[in-house]
Amino acid sequence: MADLKAIAKKWQERWRIARAFEPTIDRAKEKFFITTPYPYISGSLHIGHARVVTEADVYARFQRMRGKNVLYPIAFHISGTPVLGISTAIKQGDEKKIELYKGYVRPYLSSERDVERIVRTFEDPQQLVDFFIPKMQDEFSALGLSVDWTRSFTSGDVEHQKLVEWQFKQYEKRGYLVRGTYPVVYSLLYENAVAEDDIVDGDSRPVEKSEFTLIKFRYGPEIDGLPCYLVAATLRPETMYGQTNMWANPGTEYRLVEVSPKKGAGKENKNDKHEVWILSKECAEKLCYQEKTVETVGIVSGNELLGKTCHAPYVEREIPILPSKHCDPDIGTGLDIVGRCLDA
Repeated sequence: MADLKAIAKKWQERWRIARAFEPTIDRAKEKFFITTPYPYISGSLHIGHARVVTEADVYARFQRMRGKNVLYPIAFHISGTPVLGISTAIKQGDEKKIELYKGYVRPYLSSERDVERIVRTFEDPQQLVDFFIPKMQDEFSALGLSVDWTRSFTSGDVEHQKLVEWQFKQYEKRGYLVRGTYPVVYSLLYENAVAEDDIVDGDSRPVEKSEFTLIKFRYGPEIDGLPCYLVAATLRPETMYGQTNMWANPGTEYRLVEVSPKKGAGKENKNDKHEVWILSKECAEKLCYQEKTVETVGIVSGNELLGKTCHAPYVEREIPILPSKHCDPDIGTGLDIVGRCLDA
């Protein structure tokens, strides 16, 4: 019975020595370029990677048979926050992440001590990249791919970064790209917008963005000459016409914050002005990233608000402030309202 692995290894070695898949300039042949999306350097390759590169390889070989001068390179994706997130988790002693990466490393090393040592080096994101890229190249080569590895690069290379920068500038110059504002998932740790691929299980359990409408309720006298408002968050602004009362959590310590529009943040609204808002500390922190300049000027407990009233907009009447522990300071503003849908 034929030893298929030995046969594959024999021909792969001959291709390597002959540099069979490193095309040179040949003006007599038609040029043909093909590649695949760069695999991300966040662990071992899987069958999905094998399928994609094999499909491309079949087509590359077909084009060579048609007499074309074929270039088939493969690069590696290392930019973004996933590699950094992995390194940070390992550095912080995340046992689940550490065990996961021990599992990724074990197939390449015979000593458990070496496995431990290598995974610890992943506290430096560059070490993680430097470990897995050669392994991926070897595994792709073992598939018999007709890839030109001399032209391989990473998305972190300066040349690639400059190319992407140039492309975006060209899009902007031609009017295909404009600056604007849009709600995104944002990492406070990395101070960067993040996408599904940047978040653990983000592709299978996407992070949802909830859009709250903030409603201002005039409360008490002015503070340092500025109007003061209790600010409630709602997912149902159409119920404002049926308001009955405001809810405040007696166990929450609310912040009085001076709020003003952040200069240069999107389209200026002539109605934006300096005001004092009462809301949770968590909400105040989030507003800093949403076109508002926020400065804390005081503190008030939920208990202090109870039994008082605030002026409800739309219905233009005073409504009472009542206690409710369902008001979560990390959801919305930490204040809620009761509103009923009314028949037209």
